[in-house]
Amino acid sequence: DLRWVPYVTACLIFLIIVSFCGGPGAAATTLSNELFIQSDRVAAFVLMGLQRWFMITVLGLIFPFIIDGLSSYCFMLFAGVCLMGSLYTFFLLPETKGKTLVEISEEFKAITVCGKSFLEEEKVETKL
Repeated sequence: DLRWVPYVTACLIFLIIVSFCGGPGAAATTLSNELFIQSDRVAAFVLMGLQRWFMITVLGLIFPFIIDGLSSYCFMLFAGVCLMGSLYTFFLLPETKGKTLVEISEEFKAITVCGKSFLEEEKVETKL
């Protein structure tokens, strides 16, 4: 008799959501403030918020079709996305520990993807 399994599963799902929102989920919101210069922070914050909610909406709308198509293997899609994100982080993103925002910004600009670099002319900022 396994009538308790759905209740345990629902509790575990809520536990994952709560632990993610209380831990690494909040880092995505503040990350835009840390990686961009002062003049670009508001635009980055807004664009990241719009992108996050758009992607959550799209995922919520297509998830029933993913379940129908992949049934019990629907986790493989998310495992693949996690693997691609890990590889991207490991091979492309620079180390930022102990560096200033200017140094981090320069390293991000120097990343070359598909033969294209994002180096720009230096911007002049005013300090308040």
